[in-house]
Amino acid sequence: MEAEQKHTAEHEAKDKLVAELVKRNDFEVPEAMVDRQIDLRLERGLRALASQGMRAEDMKKMDLNRLRAGQRDQAVQEVKASLLLDRIADDGEDRGRRRGDRSGNRSARNADETDVGGGARTFDTRWGAR
Repeated sequence: MEAEQKHTAEHEAKDKLVAELVKRNDFEVPEAMVDRQIDLRLERGLRALASQGMRAEDMKKMDLNRLRAGQRDQAVQEVKASLLLDRIADDGEDRGRRRGDRSGNRSARNADETDVGGGARTFDTRWGAR
């Protein structure tokens, strides 16, 4: 019971951190990525309904366009979070490679930290395509 509460608290803290990261970094995401995330969310939801006993005939009656529209905002947030976290991980790896085995002191060339504020831009122009 106590371990479950700890896990839940950690999960909620991580979710809040990621939500704040997304909130502070406004950029447009590729529509294809959003569409793919919507597809994944719908697939998971439909599998869950099927596992709870919903019949395939009943699922076919569902308004998929309405369901897709209802998933859009969350899908955009998830794509942004994924892109931001990937970029942070890449930046950390780059900094580690530049430092090599030297001491942990940051050199002047590493001092140019990425600005996390700013207006709406595409992810590639904000963070640079790789």
